[in-house]
Amino acid sequence: MTAGQPLLVATAVTRRFGGLVAVNAVDVAILEGEIFGLIGPNGAGKTTLFRLLSGVYRPSGGSITLRGAEIGGRSAHAINTMGIATTHQIVRPFADMPVERNVLVGVLYGRSGLRGRAADAEVDRILDMMELAPHRATLGRSLTLARRKRLEVARALATRPEVLLLDEVAAGLNPTESGRMVELIRRIRDSGVTIVMVEHVMKAIMALSDRIMVMDLGRKIALDTPSEIAKDPAVIKAYLGERAVGS
Repeated sequence: MTAGQPLLVATAVTRRFGGLVAVNAVDVAILEGEIFGLIGPNGAGKTTLFRLLSGVYRPSGGSITLRGAEIGGRSAHAINTMGIATTHQIVRPFADMPVERNVLVGVLYGRSGLRGRAADAEVDRILDMMELAPHRATLGRSLTLARRKRLEVARALATRPEVLLLDEVAAGLNPTESGRMVELIRRIRDSGVTIVMVEHVMKAIMALSDRIMVMDLGRKIALDTPSEIAKDPAVIKAYLGERAVGS
């Protein structure tokens, strides 16, 4: 899918915690149909920005819009109903419910309004997409980590988002599992969902992203394609220090 018009836009968005400015006047426009990566060293502000986009935090300043409608300051639930769904690094499925029921909850309480057989069909579609259909009757607590990660994504997809925010979806996976997750994320994007992902697994985010934004000390320091980001001196300095730039 070719990326299109700006969909999710942050303008001078800022978040303060007392005297700490965790996100400092960041501007970014995420395009419809793209996979957008967000990286940075520990403490860079990327997780805070992610939580601002999802409604966990309210901006201290600036604005966030989805298709031109202001979402900054709305609740996470309200933002979800507007079309943004979020996964979490520490996955917490409904442990005593089977996989299919975990996904059905997202369908019933998401944006689709589907009920009855239509809701069941939507569950089937999502389970097939995330390769969980063979495990539909398995309890959430009995899944492997890789399958719990896929279930976390499936539950978010069940709410019918326009934008899917993925938080460390490859963390803890072995190379084979991580590679499969990369393929599934591409499949989700190709189905019409714009993706924003925070990720420390560089191989995954470099392989997936159309564009990557790098943050350091609360500010945006670079925004470009993966190939350009990999050789940007400011990015190398942020990750490896001053000596690495001059070496």
